[in-house]
Amino acid sequence: MNQQKPPDLTEVGMPADPRDMIVVLASLKAQGIRPKWADRAEEKIAEYQRRLEFERPSERRCVMRPPETVYRGKRTTDRGRIKGVSVTVDGRELSPEPSWHLRNHSPTGFEWGYGGSGPAQLALALVYDATGNRDRALVAYQWFKWATVATWQQDEWEITAADIFRWLDRHDRESEIKAMAEQEAADSPTCVAVRRCRICGCTDDDCSQCIAATGKACRWVEGEPDLCSRCDTEAWLRGVFGERPAPAREGGGL
Repeated sequence: MNQQKPPDLTEVGMPADPRDMIVVLASLKAQGIRPKWADRAEEKIAEYQRRLEFERPSERRCVMRPPETVYRGKRTTDRGRIKGVSVTVDGRELSPEPSWHLRNHSPTGFEWGYGGSGPAQLALALVYDATGNRDRALVAYQWFKWATVATWQQDEWEITAADIFRWLDRHDRESEIKAMAEQEAADSPTCVAVRRCRICGCTDDDCSQCIAATGKACRWVEGEPDLCSRCDTEAWLRGVFGERPAPAREGGGL
């Protein structure tokens, strides 16, 4: 009697639905089997899980990349013309699709070395992929673009997740210091310099001396920030007559 050969479970076809992939991979793993398509399936499952974060915000998970994670970019050119741009994370393609769900700056993908839409999409993708935190990515990516991505003038670059984390920490500290300074300024009473005449001591708020002496409020002399019109007139009269004139008598008589 011929014994039937057991099926080779490593040849099991890859399911089309990521949810089925999760179930099948878990079942095969329990049997100590890793199918040939496992790497491709894991990439699709990871992409599916990231997309799920946007469809079901209440179930979002913030998963940070290990600090040693390496991101690399390479631009291929032919006679000065750009033929293609590739960005990888630990050797695997970094898709712009997850970052498109946050903000779609560049439907054509990534770029770097200037301050346009392609670099904005790359900055958003890098910060979001490294931190797994959509809120933090949305707050910081434009700053990260100008500070880092826009400065990459070469055709190839490399950055680690640790580099991104360090930049974010520094940016957070600077933002906190700026916010504290702005709050202190808002809480502090506004200090306005009091304008005071150098001779009689009258101010904008108190001109009683000049009103008592002349019957009207004085004004500030043009070009003399600390001299009122009354004192300017009296100073001129002293220069002409050599002494301060006596006040007029009541009734205007001599």
